[in-house]
Amino acid sequence: MASTTHPLGHRGAYAPACIARGAALRCASHTASSNFVVLARDDDGRPISRGGECFDGRLIFMPQAAPCDISTRVSEKVEGPPVGAVFPDGVSCSFIDCEDGTYLGCYDFPKDARVSEAVLHVWLVSGDGARAHIQGSPFRVSCGGSLP
Repeated sequence: MASTTHPLGHRGAYAPACIARGAALRCASHTASSNFVVLARDDDGRPISRGGECFDGRLIFMPQAAPCDISTRVSEKVEGPPVGAVFPDGVSCSFIDCEDGTYLGCYDFPKDARVSEAVLHVWLVSGDGARAHIQGSPFRVSCGGSLP
């Protein structure tokens, strides 16, 4: 995917060069919002120092990575439907454009999700709606009680 050219002639972000940072890319909390930062980069890897890019994200749950082992699951009755039935499309991330080439990503790991792991996809969205993963995406996220 080539970088985009904006109407004012700026070179746009290039998804494989964009970088995400933050603890929420590795672990989430059931008790608080999880935040991370995306740093926009052009196709030469240079930082972009203005806003205007569009990022999207989705946290997809991994029900096979339940927080208990199989022997516990067999002997213990778990109330409620499996997480895939409750959150079939995962959870959306919101992004705030800081207008300096950085974007604050935020998601909430549902309190009633009975899983301990998820996959976080982060995409750069082009003007025509096409999405491309940023560097390192998707990220494997573990869920604990609170972020470190």
